[in-house]
Amino acid sequence: MKAYHEVITKQTITITNLNALKKSITLENLLTMTSGLECRDSYRYKWAGLTEMRKCGDWAQHFLDLPMDEPAGKRFEYCNGNSQLISTIIQITTNMTPLDFAQKYLFDPL
Repeated sequence: MKAYHEVITKQTITITNLNALKKSITLENLLTMTSGLECRDSYRYKWAGLTEMRKCGDWAQHFLDLPMDEPAGKRFEYCNGNSQLISTIIQITTNMTPLDFAQKYLFDPL
């Protein structure tokens, strides 16, 4: 990804239930926990969404297959799936593991 405001659908990620709301999700939305996806994985929901995601073989795909709860960017809602999707995007776009990417671009420069 070239910019934080780039939509995630420009990546080589398959998104089922693709609609206008999902097409508008950006990296910034994932980073700020404002994706709008109905993940329901915080303490408010007794971690139900996180439990469902952990049962799947492909966590990023599970997250992307969720319905939209509201438009992206509208409201903060903690979601572990946002972090998982960022990790997947890093792997796809850089051909590096998130750990290797962080080491090279975040920790080594320190």
